[in-house]
Parts: sequence; C-alpha cells; structure tokens
Amino acid sequence: MRVKLRQLKRKNGTIALRLDTFLGYYTDEKGTRKAKRIRETLPLHIAPADAISPDVRQSILQQAEQIRLKKERELQETGLYPYFKKRKSNTSLLLYLEAYIGSQKQHKSNIALWRGLQKRLELVCSREMQFKDVNVAFCEQVLSSLIQGSTNGELKPLAPNTVKNYFSRFIRFLRHAKKEGLLKTVPKFQPKLTPSKNNRSYLRSIEIQELKNTFCSNQDLKNGFLFAVETGLYFHEIQKLKWANIQNENKLWLLDVPGRPTANGIRLKLSPDAIALLGEPGPNSKLVFPRLKSTQENNIQLLKWAVKANLGKPITFSISRKTYAYLSVSKKLSLNTINLGLGHKDLKTTQQFLTSLKLKVQKPSASNSTKALFLSKSHSSQNLLSKSIRLQLRNYNHVFIHV
Repeated sequence: MRVKLRQLKRKNGTIALRLDTFLGYYTDEKGTRKAKRIRETLPLHIAPADAISPDVRQSILQQAEQIRLKKERELQETGLYPYFKKRKSNTSLLLYLEAYIGSQKQHKSNIALWRGLQKRLELVCSREMQFKDVNVAFCEQVLSSLIQGSTNGELKPLAPNTVKNYFSRFIRFLRHAKKEGLLKTVPKFQPKLTPSKNNRSYLRSIEIQELKNTFCSNQDLKNGFLFAVETGLYFHEIQKLKWANIQNENKLWLLDVPGRPTANGIRLKLSPDAIALLGEPGPNSKLVFPRLKSTQENNIQLLKWAVKANLGKPITFSISRKTYAYLSVSKKLSLNTINLGLGHKDLKTTQQFLTSLKLKVQKPSASNSTKALFLSKSHSSQNLLSKSIRLQLRNYNHVFIHV
C-alpha cells in the first residue's frame, strides 16, 4: 500500500496536488473486480510557471511530499488510511498569497501592484507564518511597512494614496482567505491614514501653450506628449501608433486607436492641432513617433522640458491624459464622449477618474456630442492623408522658441 503524489493541471493554469492511495481490489455486487482507491486533494496548489519562482514551487512540493510520507507511514503501521484533517488555518500566508496572485486574470499593471504588496509582506513575516497568526497587531505591522518602508532602504516609504491602495488589497486578500475557510475572522482594524494633498495634476491651456512654445531636445517626445493631450491616448498607445492608424475618409482625418477594446468599431476625429503634431507621413508600417524611449528616460526629458517652460512641476504621460479630461470637461463634453476618449471599459471608471481630479461633467452641448467627435467604421476605402496637406499643417499655429 503506497501513497502517491499527483499533479493535476486546472483550467486557470494552476496545478492542484492530490494524494492517490491504492488499497487493493474488491468485488462489487455484480461480481466485477474493481480497484479500491482513496483520492484526497491537498490544500496546496502551484501557480503557473510564469507567475511563480522555482524556489517557491520547490517549497510547495516539499510540503506536499512531507504530508505524503507521513500518511504512507501511518497507513503501513496501522493499516488504516489517515484522512487529512482540514486545518486550513495552518496554511502558510505567503505561499497562499503567491498562489492567489498567480491565479489572478488581471492586467499586468494590476498584478504588479499585488507583487509590490507581496514584497512588503515579506518584510513583516516569514514563509512559516500561518493564517492562524493573523491578528490586529500583524495588520499594524503591515501598515507600518507600507508607510515607513524597509530599514535597509531597499523599499522606500509609499505615498498615502498608494498605502491606501496596497492596504485595501491586503484586506481583500484576507477576506478571500476567510471565504475559503483559511481564516476565521478578518481582524477589525481601521487604519488612520493622512490623505495626500490633492494638488492639481493637469495642465491648463496657458501651460500647454508654454510647452508648445518651448524647445524640447526630443521632438518626437514633445509631439507625442501634446498629441496625447489632444487625444487622451495612453503612453503605450502613442508608442505603438503607426501611420496605418491615421486615415482619411470624406475629408475627415480619423484615428484608429490600436488595441483599445472600447475603440472597436469607433474612430476618433482628429483636430487640426492634433494633425499638426504628426509631422511628415511615412509608410503604413512605420511608427508615428519613433524616438520615444523608456518611461524613465522619457520622464527625465519631460522634466527638463517642463523646467525650461517654467511650469514649476514635473510632467508625465499620465498628466497628458488628465489634461485631456480637463479640456474635455471645459468643452462641456458628455461623460460617454470622455469615456471613449480615455478608453475606459465602463462609465463608472471614467466618473471616478474625473472625481479624483475634482472635475464635474456639465450638460453637453449639441456641437460637442459623441457623434461629432467619433465616427463608426465604414466599409468605404481608407487612404492616408495627402503629403501636401500634411506638410502645410505640420507647424500649424506653433512658434517654437529655442531656449
């Protein structure tokens, strides 16, 4: 009689660990000879290979192997199968968090936030810590690690809003553990967080004009930032934008946003200011702004550009989207129109985005309706903008001053 450890792959990519015990054969009522087996799933599972480190995977397998050896020894000594006592509270908190993150089907930026929380928790507890040890004092330690960072300086203190985000994820994880029976109760702990000063994080029209009139060493970066202000595109959308996405149909200049779910079947009508930033057209496969670099390098150049323009604050591509939202609200655009421009999946996300900027959507005018700014895709032919018109509008209403 032996107990075997088997690995079963689930649909979500995780691997369940199961003990399979063969206890011999028996004959049923119909006289059929059948094998007598006992199958028992362990309260451990392995996340996909791309979401878990080899060391963590090996640690989980070692725990499962120890359980298998113990059951096999008891089975050989007593002749009775020792059924697994479901003491889920003895599960390792960090190992379960690793598996929980690996099972999440979310955007990589959201997963990165969970990984950040994981690093902070590793400062507070070891891999031997179990759910039964979670209490109010432990929650206070977690909050302290988020606010103060690590003593060796490896992890810096977080901003108040980021602390709130991380701690809310930690509480969400504990509630999930309670639902799964790993935790009896979630500790009643109300953190007292000092809210950060909500400084204005968007640019006004006069500040945008200052940037337009100020020289930037990377012209593609400058045009890409101002183009994001005009269209509300993400940085990765600006980075991947190709000339094939700029189309001319019935004397309308349209932008087919690449890879945006909410833009499926809808194209953005470009304003003259946006068209002026595109420069000389190229082949369909060529990038519109080829000199855009990594986020860190771009932020350094954007900072130098902002200093030359005397803005008194740094700028990033995140601020360009917030500026687009501010300009859209100033133009009295509808919430649905702003939602399409920002590329959010639902209106609730757009409303929260505007609320964080202390912006309120007013009643839209007829000229600023969604129909006037967006156009559904048709089956008619689509051509690139003519080179002569593009060259005429290249420096439209801009005077660049070298500083």
